[in-house]
Amino acid sequence: MAKEYSFYPGCSSERRASASNYMVSVESMCDTLDIKLNEIPDWNCCG
Repeated sequence: MAKEYSFYPGCSSERRASASNYMVSVESMCDTLDIKLNEIPDWNCCG
C-alpha cells in the first residue's frame, strides 16, 4: 500500500526551470519507495 503525502513542488521544479532535475529525482525516488505525491491544489510561486 503506497503512502501518500501532500507536495508543494515550487515553480523552480517545473520543466526547464532551475531545479527541474530535483523533480526528476523526487519522482524516481517515489516510484522506488512506492510513495504517491498529491500536489497541493492552487499553490502559488513564492519567489
